[in-house]
Amino acid sequence: MRLHLFGLNHRTTPVDLRERFSFDGDALRRAGEELAGRGADERVILSTCNRAELYAMLPGEDDEGRQVLERFFADFHGVAIETVRAHSYHATGPATTRHLLRVAASLDSMVLGESEILRQVREAHEFARDRGWTGPSFNRLFAVAVETGKRVRTETAIGQSTTSVASAAVDLARKLFGSLERRRALVIGAGEMAKQIARYLVDAEVGGVIVANRSRERAERLLAAMPRALGEIIDLEGVAGALTRADLVTTSTAASKAILDVAMVRSAMKQRRNRPLFIVDIAVPRDVDPAVGGLYNVFLYHIDHLRNVVRDGEASRQAEAAQAERIVEDEAGLFHRWLDERRVVPAIAMLRQHGHDVAETEVEKVLRRIEGLSAADQKAVRHLGHSIVTKLLHDPTVRLKEAAAGERGARRFVEALRYLFALGESGPGGANGRSGLSDGAGERTRSGIDRV
Repeated sequence: MRLHLFGLNHRTTPVDLRERFSFDGDALRRAGEELAGRGADERVILSTCNRAELYAMLPGEDDEGRQVLERFFADFHGVAIETVRAHSYHATGPATTRHLLRVAASLDSMVLGESEILRQVREAHEFARDRGWTGPSFNRLFAVAVETGKRVRTETAIGQSTTSVASAAVDLARKLFGSLERRRALVIGAGEMAKQIARYLVDAEVGGVIVANRSRERAERLLAAMPRALGEIIDLEGVAGALTRADLVTTSTAASKAILDVAMVRSAMKQRRNRPLFIVDIAVPRDVDPAVGGLYNVFLYHIDHLRNVVRDGEASRQAEAAQAERIVEDEAGLFHRWLDERRVVPAIAMLRQHGHDVAETEVEKVLRRIEGLSAADQKAVRHLGHSIVTKLLHDPTVRLKEAAAGERGARRFVEALRYLFALGESGPGGANGRSGLSDGAGERTRSGIDRV
């Protein structure tokens, strides 16, 4: 089995295409099940507004795995494979590990140092683990990724003074309206991004906040963080009416289709007598029909429009990013040393078992021939046989672990051991069963991520 990454993100794919590749709700569950049908022994799907990535353990050579994931992406989303190929990237082995750790550390985010991605990585793993999609390798890998993200945030200042997407949205509104004290905001959605926007709106002394969400309970939790006099809650069905009262709108739901269309906004603008309406659509897939931006006095921004705004604050964090990269390399190295040793553990265990089985058989033969030995003497003889085997196998065990660092070399050593000691064979001198080492011992890796 080989470790693969296949995906696309804000660097490779514009939002109008990226939104077609999101895995939301039931689609996420179906995708995981379908990946299993295509040979993915372990798999985790990371889908956010800025990326859609598949992490999978697949049999076969590197290019075979890439083709499986590439075809899955195209088939599942109904997109031409040429389009997928033009906007995606692929990696195997250590390059996959480094990429995931960089993602968790927010080094691959649109906003360098943002904290939301760490939660998203953790939840993606938990979703997969709870459905039995992961095993020891992926559970360890994603635990290391989360720990790396935490180390980066505690050991560097990369998260300080971060210009987030949420703060950028509010800053753009202030540039359009000036003061927000007499303005009312309509916040559609009540997730983490909506909470961040609400906090920034309060800091900007907005005149009022209308929260529209399918779940009233979640909307109430959002309003609990702001002065009660500022907020009110409406159902999503009331959004059309709220557009006539709001001056700025932010939307960040997980809806599969647009919430605001041209007809709805055009009607609201007539009732507003074309007073300016500022809309920031942070959702992927987008909550607002892009054609809305063509209406008179409607200022529509989506998440990719915010890139330049958030980049302005990155210069001060670049020195911290260098330290974060060192943490990533350190943690990635530790993980792959663990993985390399894990590849040879079954062979070591089988070799030791084989040696002790042979010693026990021969010792028992001797003991049956010698009469009059006390129980203590018999125990000493058995201990002697055990000690001889342990000392004889000490150096081969150490050398095999050292060889694991070179994966192809480890495989040759394992194959030599199995042949020389008849490991995994039935009959005299052999051990019943398989060593379990052939899978993964010869995994080939690449040093970087390949654009497909």
